[in-house]
Amino acid sequence: MAPEQDSDNRGRPRWHIPATYLAGGILVLGTAIGLLFLHDPPGTRFAPLRLFSLAVVVFSSLLVGIISYWTYSCWQARQQATDSDPSPQADHLPSLDFSDLVLQPQAVVRWYETNLARYRDRCTTLERISQLLSFMDYSRELPRQLKVALHFGQEIFPDAVLAIFLPEGADVRVEIASQPDPAGGVQFLTPGAPLLDELLAVVRDQIDLDRLHVSDWQTFSLPRRAGRSPALQSILPLAVWNRIRGILVLHSLRGRAFTADDLVLASLLCRQIALFLENHLLYQDHLTQQRLLQEVEIARSVQSAALPPSSPAFPGFEICGICTPSREISGDYYDLIPRADGSLAVAVADVSGKGLPAALFLSKIQTLVRASVDAVASPGALLTLLSRQIARENLGTLFATMVVAFLRPNSPRIVFASAGHCRPLVVHTRQGFVEDVQTDVGIPLGLFDTPDGEYLDMVLDLMPGDGVLLFTDGLTDATNPARERYGHERLKLSAERAPTQRAAEFVDHLMADLHRFKGPVPLEDDTTIVYFRWEPSRV
Repeated sequence: MAPEQDSDNRGRPRWHIPATYLAGGILVLGTAIGLLFLHDPPGTRFAPLRLFSLAVVVFSSLLVGIISYWTYSCWQARQQATDSDPSPQADHLPSLDFSDLVLQPQAVVRWYETNLARYRDRCTTLERISQLLSFMDYSRELPRQLKVALHFGQEIFPDAVLAIFLPEGADVRVEIASQPDPAGGVQFLTPGAPLLDELLAVVRDQIDLDRLHVSDWQTFSLPRRAGRSPALQSILPLAVWNRIRGILVLHSLRGRAFTADDLVLASLLCRQIALFLENHLLYQDHLTQQRLLQEVEIARSVQSAALPPSSPAFPGFEICGICTPSREISGDYYDLIPRADGSLAVAVADVSGKGLPAALFLSKIQTLVRASVDAVASPGALLTLLSRQIARENLGTLFATMVVAFLRPNSPRIVFASAGHCRPLVVHTRQGFVEDVQTDVGIPLGLFDTPDGEYLDMVLDLMPGDGVLLFTDGLTDATNPARERYGHERLKLSAERAPTQRAAEFVDHLMADLHRFKGPVPLEDDTTIVYFRWEPSRV
């Protein structure tokens, strides 16, 4: 039977009073039964009528004792209700056994009422915790929303200090902390408060922050150091699956440790705060990505606007160019630049890498080409100047391949030079075949500080109707679903079957054949094509 903690006027526990009476009654009853047995002759002591009489006496005595004890329990319950008002929020409730059901039914009723009240309060608290996320807006600033969370936390733990720590490199920082205000409400602690320094020291002492930093805070639980745990603090992770977003520290102001029920509620509160932090960080990443996409779109528009017209007019030639990026921003480039002497510089370049770094490097090359094209006499000299300038600036691993051709108006003679670029193809439309131009490839731009004469000028004389195809390796390196390359020979076959009347139709044919070959496979590299035909009739 569970003892109660109340006592009578002489300091004895109240349960001791009925237990004494009950023991005394049993002793008196046993003595009376013994005397009755000894008083009767031995031959009649165990007669059936005698045994039945004794059983009736014993049963009646027990019944009177139980009724007396129940009466005493009811009187005791009324006394306790008069003396004190037991709170349903008591942290420790007396345990009950079967004897209480028989001898103290009123205590059993009180035990159930108290537990029901505690469970009702817990359910209310759980409901409030579940509603926490609906009161927090992850699109707003972080400190303001964490204040909302700590307001909820202080309602659940009115006798505790709550502090949220967030990662900062290999350490943690106090993001926000609160404690109950003696005047009512919540008081937020200012940075540098002695209590916050104490809690920060506890976190550093109990948690292996170096291990967390090495794992990038990707773990299912906090790596705790071996040793004695603090009595008045509880350290809980703000975790979403295997990612810890922060730490919540509860500091008890009651002078004793938190109960198991308290820790369960604190864990649920941590889960809600962790979900908010995850949503907040994801939203911030989303905003960053949106800004980057806008910037990339602007860069793409600028890059597209910098390309020359696809079919410019030039005496004696029909020209068509196209640049198809594999991503938002191209790492390929072509340009058609009129020179001061009346000739036309045709440049095609392919930068190592892709994306924004390649595009920025490419814009630099375009600027250098346009600024230097009138200062040199030949394509080889232009490539030498570009290579030296880029090598001096030491742009790291970035380099570029490039081919430059000079076209003179009304002249079939083409002068060109290559810096590690794909060899041009000459399309002999009247003869019906495609020829590889045997030329010195040269080294890419930006790898070395090249000496004079490194890039040799090559001269090519065209026949009427002949065309020159300049392209980047994105065209020949394209693959189909079977992982087969488009390749150089397939490009030559496609060029032989292409229409010969218009340069634009020729380029469209090559691109259509490429798309038929690759099917649904996306382009893995940027693709650029420039094709120009010598047409004396256009003189």
